[in-house]
Amino acid sequence: MDRSYVQSDESEIAVSEALFVWRGGEIVLLGEHSDDRWYLARGWRSGDRLTDVRRWSFANRERFVTQVRRLVWDAASDPARANQAAIAAADWALLSTGGRPEAG
Repeated sequence: MDRSYVQSDESEIAVSEALFVWRGGEIVLLGEHSDDRWYLARGWRSGDRLTDVRRWSFANRERFVTQVRRLVWDAASDPARANQAAIAAADWALLSTGGRPEAG
């Protein structure tokens, strides 16, 4: 699959208790926590829909945050943006669990 990645310096991060969202250029990341699993999906924007969506599942939030950082770095080729997205993902992960430590 030959897809263009982030082509501008603009990116957006949005959070709610239920979802983490990062968008940069044509790439969108959606994160969710459900039933003690962390889910992350990546898709390409095409009009008003996402295409070529891939989804990952993780047993702990640290792996989720690491994947956010990796995917943003891959998309934007910018370590500062990748770190900013990872920090936002970690903050959202704490918010979504009410700050509770993970079982482990």
